[in-house]
Amino acid sequence: MDLVSTGTVRMSQMWMLRWVVLLVGLQLIQADFMSDYGVTEDPMDFSTTTTTTVYPSDHVNNICSMWGNFHFKTFDGDVFQFPGMCEYNLVSDCHSLIHQFSVHVKRTEHTDGPKISRVSVSISDITVELTEKQVMINGENKTLPVHVSGILVEENTIYTRLYSKMGGITVTWNKEDAVMVELDTKYSDHTCGLCGNFNGDLDEFNKPGYERSVGYIEFGNMHIVPNPMHNCQNPSEEDDAKDWLNQCENHRAECEDLLEDEDWFSCSEMLNPEPYINACIIDLCLHQSEDTDNSSLCAILSEYSRQCSHAGGNPPTWRRDDFCAVTCPYNMVHSESGSPCMDTCSHKDTNTLCEKHNIDGCFCPPGTVFDEISNTGCIPVKQCKCKHDRIYNPGEVLHKVEEKCICKDGNWICKIIPRPGLCAVEEGFHFTTYDGKEFIFHGECFYVLSKDNEETKFIILGQIIPCVTLTGTCLKSIEVLFYNDKNNRLVIKDDGTVKHNARVSLPYMAADFTVFMPSSFHIILQTTFGLEVQIQLVPLMQVYITVDQIFKGKTGGLCGNFNKVLSDDLKTPQGLVEGTAVLFANSWKAQSDCPNPSERMDDPCSYSSDSEHFAEHWCSKMKDKKSLFAKCHTTVNPDSYYKRCKYSSCTCEKSEDCLCAVFSSYARACAAKGIFLQGWRGIVCEKYTKNCPASQNYFYQLQSCQRTCLSLGSERQSCSDDFVPVDGCACPDGLYQDKNGLCVPMEKCPCYHRGEIVQPGMSININNEHCGPQIDYTVRNIGMYLVINTDIGLAVLWDRKTTVHIILQPQHKGAVCGLCGNFNGNGKDDFTTQGSLQTPDIMEFVDSWKVSSTCPDAAPDFDPCLQTRARVPWAKLKCSIIMEEKFSNCHNKVDPNPYYENCVKDSCACDTGGDCECLCTAVAAYAQACNEADVYVDWRTPEFCPVYCEYYNEQRECTWHYRPFTPCYKTCFNTEDICDNSLPKLEGLCGGMPHHYSNAYSNAYYNTYINRNAIYNYWHNTYFNIYNHLHYSNYSYTLYTKYNYWHNTYFNIYNHYHIYSNYSYNTYINRNTIYN
Repeated sequence: MDLVSTGTVRMSQMWMLRWVVLLVGLQLIQADFMSDYGVTEDPMDFSTTTTTTVYPSDHVNNICSMWGNFHFKTFDGDVFQFPGMCEYNLVSDCHSLIHQFSVHVKRTEHTDGPKISRVSVSISDITVELTEKQVMINGENKTLPVHVSGILVEENTIYTRLYSKMGGITVTWNKEDAVMVELDTKYSDHTCGLCGNFNGDLDEFNKPGYERSVGYIEFGNMHIVPNPMHNCQNPSEEDDAKDWLNQCENHRAECEDLLEDEDWFSCSEMLNPEPYINACIIDLCLHQSEDTDNSSLCAILSEYSRQCSHAGGNPPTWRRDDFCAVTCPYNMVHSESGSPCMDTCSHKDTNTLCEKHNIDGCFCPPGTVFDEISNTGCIPVKQCKCKHDRIYNPGEVLHKVEEKCICKDGNWICKIIPRPGLCAVEEGFHFTTYDGKEFIFHGECFYVLSKDNEETKFIILGQIIPCVTLTGTCLKSIEVLFYNDKNNRLVIKDDGTVKHNARVSLPYMAADFTVFMPSSFHIILQTTFGLEVQIQLVPLMQVYITVDQIFKGKTGGLCGNFNKVLSDDLKTPQGLVEGTAVLFANSWKAQSDCPNPSERMDDPCSYSSDSEHFAEHWCSKMKDKKSLFAKCHTTVNPDSYYKRCKYSSCTCEKSEDCLCAVFSSYARACAAKGIFLQGWRGIVCEKYTKNCPASQNYFYQLQSCQRTCLSLGSERQSCSDDFVPVDGCACPDGLYQDKNGLCVPMEKCPCYHRGEIVQPGMSININNEHCGPQIDYTVRNIGMYLVINTDIGLAVLWDRKTTVHIILQPQHKGAVCGLCGNFNGNGKDDFTTQGSLQTPDIMEFVDSWKVSSTCPDAAPDFDPCLQTRARVPWAKLKCSIIMEEKFSNCHNKVDPNPYYENCVKDSCACDTGGDCECLCTAVAAYAQACNEADVYVDWRTPEFCPVYCEYYNEQRECTWHYRPFTPCYKTCFNTEDICDNSLPKLEGLCGGMPHHYSNAYSNAYYNTYINRNAIYNYWHNTYFNIYNHLHYSNYSYTLYTKYNYWHNTYFNIYNHYHIYSNYSYNTYINRNTIYN
């Protein structure tokens, strides 16, 4: 095949004149617009909030592409033709020895066509290989969409797209002849390959050391990817001498008619059509005879259309049924410029929130969305179905325990059904309030579990003491006082003994309550005024207290106040809301002479590896997706029960009892939602089914009153059978328990009359019997945070790393949605999906709030510490600062345990660099919580998460200092020293300010930035060489010691460089940064 050389096309003087006129016109229009609205401030004054018009982004200079008959466009605008059929480097990062990324392309060999057979993309240590029918990531076949290490690979009806936000690269392939690469500007002048050097100059073919310009084929051959296992012939460089453009000039008129038609005016105003006209001329000249389907013209017009969209233009509808037609699936229609973010039945706002550039492709017609639930194509929103445990048709009703939901427009419209409040005391130390707050407390006293604050209809006391045979604490007895009658309290002990003044037999009935035993494992107290207490005896005593809606907001005690507000559950009898469970629980002691237990900060599993392995082996069965428990996972999230199971198992010496108590709690929670785990004891805790009394059997689901001979003779019904079903030992159907505990047929039961027992067969004589307004905002740097504050009661704080705080004022209460919940004060309904359905499944909740429906679902049950076990000791050691003396003053104000757990997980996750970044951010999160509780901890040191503020002090000056929180002080933007109390007290980067800002001072900062950059690169490369060597040497002791030294040194320099070199650079660019 002959070489086709279109030449490098440069913008003519006339073309430049058009742009100058356009830009001047836009400035005049903008000046008139701003004058009309009274906006006369300096346009460079960023301290004022103004409303500006956002024009389409022209990012065509960030794009390199290849298309059609071997045409290429570099980032800098050179267009050339290179007919190579081997594998070539399209673009790669050539700034360092280790490439951050590379894109290689390979055409289909042994054909004359330009079809691309493979696109290989490498980003760091991830290699993605794209072919027409499959995607391989590091050698493994993947189903799209897939998200791996920050790299998203997805596809639509035409394109396969790879996107890495962190890598700053997007690769798009139409699975035929066209590949497009878009790079972040951070790679400017850092690239090489067929896409050029990305330096903004048209100098791709002027190579240093050459006295002549390099030909296009010679240039292309330079970028072949060597492969000793594959022999491929490069095109001949002799063809560089041919000048096809001049020889084919007779085709110019035909190509100009196509590309300079008035329909393309929007594009020609944004993008010079000359390179595409020249490509058209060559293709018509050399391939017209063989191009019977106009594929060459179609490829050129398609590329011009794509580039037009990227330049901000609006390409016309140029395809016809008989010319370059595209067939779309379903009932979709083709468009040259549409949003790649497709609205679907589950994600109707995807297009509105889209940040991607318009592309050509198949789209749903206006007024429709794509039905990804039934996969039937584009439908009106009203026809959208809903998905939960199955697919529901529009108008179909989903009945849940706490709400009734109707499917409408693909969303759930739910109505809350008022439910009784449930409080639980489980394992002897785990508490769940009526409003859903969970906490751990190891007590040693009688405590008020719950009480009626208004009419004193009931007071429930729980006795918690150190266990005799266990190392934890146990619930030993429950006492109930009715109407504050201290002389006639009802006492139920952990051995099943029931006393009401004296020991009583069950079932037992009084004027206002009934006590009965539906199984050998449970005792239930039912009252006539809306209180029910369910007490579990086996394997450990646990209590479940249920109160009717009439007690809403009227209760007190460890069970909380039942007001549907989670934040005030830890309220003391004096009305103070405590910050920790220990202070709260100690305030509800029923005896003043009891000791005040202190908070337990330790992890009980850390003391014994045997206990930890035992706990993990058994507790993990609760989360097993293939086990019987999986039946309930979507209804009752097992995660918190799994944590409790491990904690309890390691706390108790008699581990099996504590472990089985948690499993039975999970089974009960499922039963309360209508899901019965029949047979779960066959997996774990089976021994309790083998110890039933003589003549009794074990049952998983019991929901009847205690069947005894005595209950047969009762003059009133002994109980209400609407309680949550229980398990345990009981008499089989048709049998009744006699006074000796044996199960007998009804005919063998005696009769009872006025205290007399009448044996079967004997007789006695008895006498007759339910468009937005404009928002003003400010963007400021406060301490280590970037703060966006608005006039609508919204503030967003970002530490520029992994932490984001969103602060809402009360006017938004109950009016928001998303991953942060609905801000209605009820912690039980925060996991509400985008379709308005409450779910206990975190994955279902999170995935429903994806902005784009094409993103893959999040991976469930991800525990980074299980993936990187070698990092666990280091993570726990470093994160232990949260639990130690440094933060001791804060422990009583803010519970450190969840922050410690998050710190360990985050530190385990950062195993490929940035170790200290994740660690320090996690510790800073706890420090921030302490700041908000008015406890300021100066926790950073030169060795641990350092901040070198003193570096910026001039000689013999002492102006800059690190501060654990940012006070309110005067700045150029706060000259009146006015504090904004709507924002929390934030950790301060550096307090104070330099006395002068001369040019010499700014230049000094710039030089510092340059020098530190060189030092950092040296240490960065050395450190990761050692890290990789260590990783592949199975962590030998010698290398591990060397790794620790370089690790610590590197990250000290890393922190120093990234915080202060960036700071120095910003100071050089804009001296006002320091004031900010």
